[in-house]
Amino acid sequence: MIYKVICLIFLTLIPWAAICQDYDSVILKHIDKFPESCEIIVGVINGKEEYKFGFTKRGRLVKKADHTNTLFEIGSLTKTFTAALLMREVENGRMSLFDPVQDYLDFRIRQDTLEGQRLRIVHLAMHTSGLKSRPFMSYSRYARYLKRFTPEYPPGTSWQYNNLAVALMGHIVLDLNDATWNKLLHEKLLSPLGMKNTYSTAAEAPGKNRVQCIDKRGASNDCRFEVNDPFIWPSGAVVSTLNDMMVWLRSNIYADRLPSGLSFVEMTHQVPVDSMANPFFESATQGIIWWHVQDGTNSYLAHGGTTPDHTSILIFDPEKKKGVFVYTNSTWPELRNDNGELTTNLLALSLMRHLE
Repeated sequence: MIYKVICLIFLTLIPWAAICQDYDSVILKHIDKFPESCEIIVGVINGKEEYKFGFTKRGRLVKKADHTNTLFEIGSLTKTFTAALLMREVENGRMSLFDPVQDYLDFRIRQDTLEGQRLRIVHLAMHTSGLKSRPFMSYSRYARYLKRFTPEYPPGTSWQYNNLAVALMGHIVLDLNDATWNKLLHEKLLSPLGMKNTYSTAAEAPGKNRVQCIDKRGASNDCRFEVNDPFIWPSGAVVSTLNDMMVWLRSNIYADRLPSGLSFVEMTHQVPVDSMANPFFESATQGIIWWHVQDGTNSYLAHGGTTPDHTSILIFDPEKKKGVFVYTNSTWPELRNDNGELTTNLLALSLMRHLE
């Protein structure tokens, strides 16, 4: 009954008939497994068609909501922007993925080589550096760590998801451009793409139109937005909206059609060295930040993001021109099923299968 009511709500507002028929059963089947108090935002691109969905869930009740311009944190999806800025440097010939990290530091890493394998930029981008992954810290503290660093295994031989390594990658790119995170992100990506409601950090984002969370008393308040050290920003600080994330999704789906000045976006889709498995999907390997997902005979690129109050996933097929974005103001522990899978990931993957 709830499913039918939602479809009727859609139909009374805008021409959603085809969308309800094609997508509602897929989305609502998974929403039933989301936490009892949450917002769910979904975007779908199917060739030239684009659909946007918003829901508010309270207990078993699900209502339609307009979340197209609601601000939320995209968490580690920020890394996909950082990867694009990295590949801009590669495209311009100012950097190679196989350059030693040491070449871009003004201090000496104690030991950056083991068994003939040297720590290189590509290892930062593919989570195979062997560097420590937490806790979050400032650049000065991280530099002190690198000055004492001794690898436990040869770089490139083991995978570990690493926020700090990507932060270092971002720092190197910013240093090459003598620019701040805010300036470089806006000038080279957000502004050219027309992403006017995407912000480099929570501090830059407006204080209004933020996604709402329910506190222990049942009151609705702005969800928590992270304020980390600037060193961490390239790893997970971006704040955006569904409208703008659909621009980013479409830019990756149609990256081969972007103007020449943005062709570096597509360069992030490659796998420059032998890839390693990562655990985010049943069959996924690591590329340049993006996860390469094999689902039967279908191949997708994907990446997720999470902060204390925000979880998202973006997945797409650039060959078939299809993609999905899912966001909810819920945490990873709340979203995991008995098999340890994230409900957001399962919803995104189900929609991709539905588009085939």
